Amino acid sequence: MDNIETCRRLANLATEGLRLKNEGKTVEAIDCFERVLREDPIWDHGTAAQELAQCYQSLGDLVTARKYYENALTQWPDYDIFVHNYAIFLAKNGSPSEALPYLRRALANERSSAKPSCIEWFETLIKNAGCEAGLSPREIEDLLQVST
Repeated sequence: MDNIETCRRLANLATEGLRLKNEGKTVEAIDCFERVLREDPIWDHGTAAQELAQCYQSLGDLVTARKYYENALTQWPDYDIFVHNYAIFLAKNGSPSEALPYLRRALANERSSAKPSCIEWFETLIKNAGCEAGLSPREIEDLLQVST
């Protein structure tokens, strides 16, 4: 981004996109976030891509949602929220075997968090995905033994 004015304009556009998304005006929010990404493909380290992923997911366009989740993770691969959201997306919409590595990362993030709130939830998601993937109970237990 070349200048402060461009940065302000894109920040305002992204803020407008969030407002529209929160009001349930998903199509309009998509327009805002796509305009931001056209000008700055790595806006806010992938935040605009993450917002687009959630918008497309809410519209049922899972192929496009997945593309934007992956785009966001490319920009900021270790950001807990991006990892958590993609893990949940894959657990609900992808194949269980694809979801498991991201679920394990999300669980490790939660266990090392100062305020863990989703440990049991991610453990349950791992167990369910492991069962759906045909893993044995021992293999599932091994997956739950993630280091922080």
